[in-house]
Amino acid sequence: MSARSATITLVNHTDYDWAFKSAVDEHGKFDKKPDPHSDNAKHHYFPDHIPAQGAVTFFVCNRSGAMIGPQGVVEYYILNDIKPITTVMRCRFDHPYGSGDSYYIAEFDHTEDDHFEFLGQSSLEPTHPKGHHQTVTLTISGKQLAKHQSKAS
Repeated sequence: MSARSATITLVNHTDYDWAFKSAVDEHGKFDKKPDPHSDNAKHHYFPDHIPAQGAVTFFVCNRSGAMIGPQGVVEYYILNDIKPITTVMRCRFDHPYGSGDSYYIAEFDHTEDDHFEFLGQSSLEPTHPKGHHQTVTLTISGKQLAKHQSKAS
């Protein structure tokens, strides 16, 4: 078993489907068996779509012999039935090898969308994960809003 590992569940507690964008293991690696329901071998740990009120669970760990814990990013586009919102929900995680605190956070990037933005928030359970092997749930909620257009003078 790895010296540092985390089982992370992302819960889509919104009214919008999500479409996979990317996953990067900056330190460590994504582990366990590939998702048999994925349509793309390049990201076989993650489904192409997570429906509204759906979830995905994945496992990260340090590489064998490495004295550095898993760190990375998983990104999904937040979609709308009428038009893609193109807001990116970005899950960042870092479970350091040393005594530092782990973090699991969600960020929302609206730079790709000129008309809409997603007002999002997240909650983490447990709020302060402890131990070498952690299991966390990051729940994302929020709603779509039209961006306010600035008036030309």
